[in-house]
Amino acid sequence: MQLTTPITIEKPSFGIGHRNRVMLIGSCFTENIGNRMAYHGFNTMANPCGILYNPISIAQCLHMTFSGDEIGENDLVTGNGLWHSWQHHGKFSHPDKNICLQNCNNALHQAHVFLQHTDTLILTFGTAFVYCLSDSTVVANCHKMPGNMFFKRKLSTEELVICYNALIDKLLKEVPNLRIILTVSPIRHWKDGYRQNTLSKATLHLLANELQCAHPSVSYFPAYEIVMDELRDYRFYDTDLLHPSPTAVEYIWERFSDTYFDEPTKALCQKVAQWRKMSQHRPLFPESADYKAFTQKLKQMELELKIQLPDLQ
Repeated sequence: MQLTTPITIEKPSFGIGHRNRVMLIGSCFTENIGNRMAYHGFNTMANPCGILYNPISIAQCLHMTFSGDEIGENDLVTGNGLWHSWQHHGKFSHPDKNICLQNCNNALHQAHVFLQHTDTLILTFGTAFVYCLSDSTVVANCHKMPGNMFFKRKLSTEELVICYNALIDKLLKEVPNLRIILTVSPIRHWKDGYRQNTLSKATLHLLANELQCAHPSVSYFPAYEIVMDELRDYRFYDTDLLHPSPTAVEYIWERFSDTYFDEPTKALCQKVAQWRKMSQHRPLFPESADYKAFTQKLKQMELELKIQLPDLQ
């Protein structure tokens, strides 16, 4: 009996290995995949502006990262006892204006350096709805500021395609070998309403399809479809019934690995995971001969791994 509708993923023209440098930008789904890649020894950087949900804020983050631009004091706002950047997640906010500015610009600088040698870019779109200031500036995060400061609108497929075609062309001129993987987050934005959430996700799917058709370097990974079809059951959701459960995230990671990793890469992932698990072991008798032998084995594993993965942490 077949009790699910499995998603067939077309094999991409490229793979991802531990020698690649991977930047990930987008929603919290990006964080889930990025954290797993880092855990398994990949050279990654995720969300230099923090978690971002809408494609315009993701594009703005990429523009700042690519150009090396910094934000200035005039780009910060204060509210609720904190200083904030409209282009950054709340984790960058701080009671001290200078520290907020420094945190934002340090992350942008590190991302700028990383992007120069990045060969794989993973973008996850969460919603087509944006919140704008009175001058129509799209904000990445409202930072719990008064609602009358913003107006809400849904981005159109047309404006997003124009934005991203120009951005991808610019990126590929500077990084010709860049491969871009697009995903649509399976997390539903229920506060928008079920009908509006559906229209929002449809806009993002149309955007991803247009970009994939226009650019050979762009591919699509069907995270959304895997959750909606293969895992069409509330046992695969968290307690809010909106976010995928840890089991679902792990399953998506397995499908991602099967799609982009070859067998040697998977084997190295397993070795790194084994080393990390062993590193977390806390002995009852640290002076015992068995534990001393264990620590020697652990050090040897680390030395062998760092020959293959010099940046392993």
